[in-house]
Amino acid sequence: MTLGLCILTDSTAQFSMPSLVGNELVQVIPFSVQVGGHRYIDSEISGFDQLPYAALDGKSVQLRAPSHNDFRQLYLALSDQFSEVLTILLSAQLSPAVAQAQKAAASVRGRMTLPVIDSQSVGAGLGLLVQAAAEAAQAGLSVTDIQRLLRHLIPHVYAVFCIQNLTYLSNGGHIDPAQAVVGEMLGVSPILLLEGGRLTPVQKARNNRSLLDLLTEFISEFGDLKHIAVLKGNAPFDLDEHLLHERIHTFFPSTPVSEHSLNLSLSALFSPRCIGLVVMER
Repeated sequence: MTLGLCILTDSTAQFSMPSLVGNELVQVIPFSVQVGGHRYIDSEISGFDQLPYAALDGKSVQLRAPSHNDFRQLYLALSDQFSEVLTILLSAQLSPAVAQAQKAAASVRGRMTLPVIDSQSVGAGLGLLVQAAAEAAQAGLSVTDIQRLLRHLIPHVYAVFCIQNLTYLSNGGHIDPAQAVVGEMLGVSPILLLEGGRLTPVQKARNNRSLLDLLTEFISEFGDLKHIAVLKGNAPFDLDEHLLHERIHTFFPSTPVSEHSLNLSLSALFSPRCIGLVVMER
């Protein structure tokens, strides 16, 4: 007997609640990370402590999205249980996962309903969108209504990251390799805004005080926030996270705040020395 709707996401998603509403409907397809000659599935080892300081120090680090065949095999397995699978993945600008899922969905179309959504986000931002979809499914909304809800929510999720090891971004093809090497030599720590699925440099953090001020400035630009998430690797400049939380509380004293350590996939994408903020507007 097949059930109704399944929600599929990828292992870069991070959830603000340990037990989210409708979690029995959520499936996760893992990314893998190539470190030198070894390949690790995201769930097999912990995050940023396992990776080298820089991605071009002789230990190549590559984030590997599931292949279209990985998606296809999972879709076929899920078709025995579900009549619809709504796939919500990290930004198509950061990974080929969306394209691979779309290719797989086209190859099994007719067996089940298989819409694929580009979240234009990652990490806790992706997790917040998956949670919203799971809650809507639990409440009985149709897959069409959930897609409409996601189209409304996606433009209201923003993220900002301070990244100190630029060679990780160059390994993923997000910045020029020469620019990354020079940036690391000079100790440049750019602030990158993730908006519309694309990473855009907006500022440079010079020191601990500068980073704290820039993250505060990002938070202060919003009026009413439903959720704030802090993503933590080895924070650049040894940022005082207590001060960051104090400033967040000053602007949004009643908004829930969650904390997330970078998992392996996010560390391979952004670098171990990274801190980020994700917000969802109400």
